[in-house]
Amino acid sequence: MQSYCGRRKVAIVAAVAAIAFALNAATAFAAPVLQPGTTSYPGMSGTCTNCHTYAAAAKPATPAKPKATVVSHAYAAKGKHHATKTLSIWGYISPKLPNIKEATLTVVAARSVGRSWVTTTSMNATGTITSKGKFKNKTNYKAKLKLSQAGLYRLRTKLVYLDAKGVEHTKWSTAFYIRIHK
Repeated sequence: MQSYCGRRKVAIVAAVAAIAFALNAATAFAAPVLQPGTTSYPGMSGTCTNCHTYAAAAKPATPAKPKATVVSHAYAAKGKHHATKTLSIWGYISPKLPNIKEATLTVVAARSVGRSWVTTTSMNATGTITSKGKFKNKTNYKAKLKLSQAGLYRLRTKLVYLDAKGVEHTKWSTAFYIRIHK
């Protein structure tokens, strides 16, 4: 009878150990720990909401990058432009320039001749930079340009400015094409 009780105790202990192992494994699979915003495991529905407090990893502080200066292409009034009239050009610089007085702006016009673009200094126009104009919360520029020959022209704006450290930068706008009629 004693051997029968010993086998019975071993069987009970083995059964309890098997149940404990199964419960431990089931809870590991049935209740995964989700981070906020992640989807659940296959077979489960929904995403975890931010109802728990998780320890966030400390991120090293990085200095904010200054926004790149962008010069818009030159804008001109719609319609026909004639060689006898002065052309009004405007555009913007973003973000606002801190030293407007130290910046220079030039509108460079290149005339199409065959398959190339020809520029001369007589076709360039110096623009004025102002904080007021058509474009809100941006630095505006205006220029007057007289193109004496008929043809297709490519206008690009060149901005030379000093940054906060006193370093000189040059930025070019994209091209704006305009046809001048006789």
